[in-house]
Formats: sequence, C-alpha cells, structure tokens
Amino acid sequence: MDFKYTRTASCSYMTVKDAGYACEPYKVQMLLNNKIPGLLDMKVISENGVSEYWYDITGLQPLDFLTAKRKIGWEELCMLVRNICDVRLTLEKYLLDADDLIYDSKQFFQDRRTGKLLFCYVPGLREQQTNGMLKLFETILERMDHNDPRTVRAGYELYEACAAGEAGIEEMMQCLVLPEEKAMRPKKPKSSQAYPEMPESGLRQFHDLPGGTAMQVREEMAWPVHEESHKPKKTFASRRKRKKDESEDADFWTEDDFAQMKEIGRWDKQPAPKRKQVHEDHPTELFSEEMLPNKIRLIYRGDGKEQDLKPQTFPFLIGKKDGDADGLIRAKTVSRVHARIFQADGNYYLEDANSTNGTYVNGELLPCHTSYPLRQADRIIFGDQEYQVALLP
Repeated sequence: MDFKYTRTASCSYMTVKDAGYACEPYKVQMLLNNKIPGLLDMKVISENGVSEYWYDITGLQPLDFLTAKRKIGWEELCMLVRNICDVRLTLEKYLLDADDLIYDSKQFFQDRRTGKLLFCYVPGLREQQTNGMLKLFETILERMDHNDPRTVRAGYELYEACAAGEAGIEEMMQCLVLPEEKAMRPKKPKSSQAYPEMPESGLRQFHDLPGGTAMQVREEMAWPVHEESHKPKKTFASRRKRKKDESEDADFWTEDDFAQMKEIGRWDKQPAPKRKQVHEDHPTELFSEEMLPNKIRLIYRGDGKEQDLKPQTFPFLIGKKDGDADGLIRAKTVSRVHARIFQADGNYYLEDANSTNGTYVNGELLPCHTSYPLRQADRIIFGDQEYQVALLP
C-alpha cells in the first residue's frame, strides 16, 4: 500500500490512492458519517474513477518518531496494547472489522493534546494484509527495553499469541498480568466482561463506552507524553513574511563558499570574509576528521539564541523537548519532536515529523514523512529558526 503525505498551510493529510478494496458499502459510510473514537478521520475523494482515502493527521505525531530513540518500557507497552484493545472493542460496536486496521507504527499517530493513539482504518484491507499485528510486535521486540524483565516477558508472550492466531482482546490483556499476580488469583470462570481484571499499576478502572451503551470498557490510556502547552494557534506559515531584501543572503554561504571551505579545511560559524585578509591574530582554524567526526552540520543562521546542530548518531531527532530530541531548538515555534535527519545509501535525508509550524527547505514547505535529500548549502527553517546545511569533508 502506497501512502503519501500532503501538507497545506493549515492541514496535514495521509492519503491512500486507489484504495477501493472490496468491502461492504456500509463500512465506508460508517467511517464517513461517524467520528469513531480511536480512528483517524477519513474522507473519500474520487476522480476519473479512482478513489483516494484522505486521513486528517493535522497536529498528530507518528508513533514511529516517538519510539525511534526511546526504548519501549513497561508503561509504554501497556498503553500501546490497551489502545489497540480499546479501538478493537470500539470497532465491534460499529460493526467494523478489526483486521482492516493498519498495524504499522508509521501509521499510528498520537494526539499531542490527549496523549492517546489514533489508528488508520482502510475498509477491505483484511484481504490485502496478513499477520499485520505479528509484524507490529516484531518491531516492538526490536525497540523494547531488554533490561526490563516484565517488558521482555510480556513482549514475547504477545508475539507468540499473534503467531498462534490467539491475539484476542482478553488474551492480549492477560499477557500484561505479572506471573506472581496470576499465581495469587483464584481461577474464575470466563465472564462476559470485556477485559480481564487487571492490576492497578498501569491499568485503570472500567467506564462506559461513549454513546451510553450497556457495553463496559475501561478508560483509554494515553501514551506517555511530557506536559506542554497545546493552545490552538495559527500556523507560522500564515504569519510569516518572507524578506525580499537581497541583504538577507549576506550571512549565507554559497556552494562556492562551501567548496572553498572544503579546500582549506575551515568549518567555522561564519564564512570566510570576502575581499578582506584574515587578521593575523585570528588565523584560519584547521580541523582534521579525527577532530570533527561529524559528517554533517546545521549552521544556525537565525537571530535568536540557538546553536549549531551537530548530528552524531542517526536517526537524529530535532525538537524543543529534552529527552525526546537529540538536537534542541528552544524556540516556541518548534514542536516537541519537529523533524529528523537519517542516513540511507550514503546520503543524509531530512523528514518532518508533522510539526505544528512546518519545516521549510529552500523556501518550500516539506510534507511530513517525505524524505528530502540534503545538499550542500541547503537552507532549512524549523518553525521560524533558520539553518544552513554544511556537509563536512
């Protein structure tokens, strides 16, 4: 399935082209006419007999970014499983098939205001995918904290349940019960209750499903998220006015400047002065690759208090929140996790994390989840903070 991402000044969408899989027509109508808890809002756009599903991901952060640098521990695993169980139970209420969910962390999104996960539902997908949840837990096993016995045990039990085709709601929740708690519990006959009784640590009590039905479920658990202001605000693109004055380029290096820097080995904060001799008290500094192991640097060109970004490990996450980002930009216009730089095929790529105020490359707005190959002297704006790419020799 080919996912594409489209971004305007105010909205972001994840699109699936030619997604008209065979399914009961009521499923599509159910999605279009109801705001189903736990699912991304969807609309259908048809042109020349080809249907596209458009999913609104405005203001949402992909789970793939949130787990790229941070190990999945016990709390995160409980919340992920709980969100999956909650949405599957909700789908039963709306007569929708849980096998039509996409079990891929790249298509799981977190609502930054509530911390809860939202899933992508593609009607008729069950005929096109196999073992979707099994592949998800394969990824989870790679990213989980292997120093935590609880997480390791539960992770492998969940994987084995998926491999055996026994990953029902009750079976998945039982994987989160600690062995000592299972031993202390008296055996009970199966009840009609939606979830097995769970320990207070990490799991909450039951409450009614929205809509007032007699079905009982428990309160949804939110993915761990640091406190942050989420007041509605206009996007920076709607407020930003580009300078037309040629003098704005005075502090930026051209590709020729970078070529000159490469020849003399100089990678300072400022470009070499033009038509001026370097003062003897400030000779050109030479750096060897041993002294500068980084192959890429983002040189700060703004007028604030930010610093150059010097990626050393990849993926390199850029944002304003300690613990979530590797390269910190403290400006208010920058999101908690704003973008990332990663390596592939010997090149460096930039990818926006569906940030609130966007990422611009050479004046163009970069759609989220769209990989842009970085080149020498590229000018990048995160929110309203400007940088320039320097590829080191």
